[in-house]
Amino acid sequence: DREILRFLKEFKVENDHGNITGMSVSPSEDMLVCITSNNQMYTLSLSNVDILRHDGNEFEHTLTPSHRPGHSKSPCITCMDTCMKPIIVTGGLDKSIRIWNYRKRTLELTEDFDQEAISISLKPCG
Repeated sequence: DREILRFLKEFKVENDHGNITGMSVSPSEDMLVCITSNNQMYTLSLSNVDILRHDGNEFEHTLTPSHRPGHSKSPCITCMDTCMKPIIVTGGLDKSIRIWNYRKRTLELTEDFDQEAISISLKPCG
């Protein structure tokens, strides 16, 4: 028996003309975080999403991660993850790892390395 998938709902990031380049769902499955090609970060609360509603289920612009330009001469996030706490971690072409608080919309910590991160992971509990 094959399970058939059905398209139920489309979510749009308003006023952003970039493509979504990365997504991460929190371990508690209540928050979706997206990064776009023009270096913007958006969140969507999944805990109160009503698939049948046509309004109110929108991404919220969370912050503009400020990774420095890498070898491509433009800032670029290469990886990200989130956890049960209001924390998002990003890695960029600038060879840095940054920890963000998406509720406060603040940068909590930056650490520079010798190589760029191609994958990053947080423990589910943070």
